Amino acid sequence: MAALLATILLSSLLLVYSADISGKIGVNYGWKGNNLPSPYQTIETVRSMNAGRIKLYDSDHEILKLLSGTNIHVSTMVPNNDIIRIASSQAAAEQWVQSNVLDFYPGTMIRFVLVGNEVLSHDGRIWPSLVPAMRRIKNSLNAHDIKNVKVSTSLAMNVLQSTFPPSSAWSSNSRNIRLDFALFRGTANQTDHNTSLVYTNLLDQMLDSVIFAMRKLGYPDIRLAVGETGWPNAGDMDQVGANINNAATYNRKLIQKRTTKPPIGTPARPGAVIPTFISSLYDENQRAGPTTERHWGLLRSNGTPIYDIDISGKRPLSSYKPLPAARTNVPYRGKLWCEVVPGANAANLSSALSYACSQGNQTCAALNPGQQCYEPVSMFRHASYAFSSYWSKFRKQGATCYFNGLARQTRRNPSRGRCNFPSVTP
Repeated sequence: MAALLATILLSSLLLVYSADISGKIGVNYGWKGNNLPSPYQTIETVRSMNAGRIKLYDSDHEILKLLSGTNIHVSTMVPNNDIIRIASSQAAAEQWVQSNVLDFYPGTMIRFVLVGNEVLSHDGRIWPSLVPAMRRIKNSLNAHDIKNVKVSTSLAMNVLQSTFPPSSAWSSNSRNIRLDFALFRGTANQTDHNTSLVYTNLLDQMLDSVIFAMRKLGYPDIRLAVGETGWPNAGDMDQVGANINNAATYNRKLIQKRTTKPPIGTPARPGAVIPTFISSLYDENQRAGPTTERHWGLLRSNGTPIYDIDISGKRPLSSYKPLPAARTNVPYRGKLWCEVVPGANAANLSSALSYACSQGNQTCAALNPGQQCYEPVSMFRHASYAFSSYWSKFRKQGATCYFNGLARQTRRNPSRGRCNFPSVTP
């Protein structure tokens, strides 16, 4: 179940003065979709939702202009591929700040500049440049006497080996996590026996894991902001718990927790205000990977809500209508195959078929002339076999049944006669 929260990002190295922080909820505005509303429509929607913050994954100038005068606090981002250049040159940092902050500030209420996205989970060549780049961006802001724009970076939770007990975040401890504990509705608390702190939910546990880890490194007072947290509203057949019921439950209770006054904080930091951004604003149909990657949104691609939610936190939880049943909370135990989606583009399918068959391990040996799956000679039939075989052989290495939207999972066995399609078992 922890995998459903794998995209929680904790903005570390973030020193926020008390006058600058509030309990307003933010949203992540990603645009990896070919069917999303325009930036203008999006900002109007965000305003109508009463979101207090918005987090961008770059510094798109059109969006920054549209946010001028909205009273929405903005988090903008230095792309990973700019970090080395900025780290090596104060002039480059100054140019970036001029183009992406000063040209819009203060009309656009930029409050965070995040240097990179999950840098420590990706290319190690960037790591040595991360802090120098952050310092140069901060130097440029200071030179212009800008004190209320904080410089930080986002860290994925996989920078920790373990999250329980939080006081031993670097241990190799692993355990099963109850769904209710992850959804803020747990009745069985968990106690960190090193500190006697009691945890009622998974998010607090994860946050305190980062706090204790930083404390061990000698940085006990750095504030945290949750850059991404949420729950997928749909998923593949082998992705347990990805449904509208759980997504609505998680995000509603998260908002209630974060907007409570006085602030609750975490067991390790009671009373702390923790700026939080929900992931994400839209379902994004061009995100690669398993189906959950494309279904983190509060809104469909046409801008309509997937479920009722009040980001302001003023609406009582009891006032919401009943949610659809959570039918995916029990793991599917049968076999699964990977097949071509109806209407797949033939040219794209040919490329995907070639890719799957080029990965070795006898993935497409059964499709050779004279072999058991050669006939019928159909690109769609051959591609379905290749996709199933590839997924079966490389799933443990992270392979998915997606192929850029050309494939989907199925419980229906596509095998015929002597041709047995490889399957996976969740």
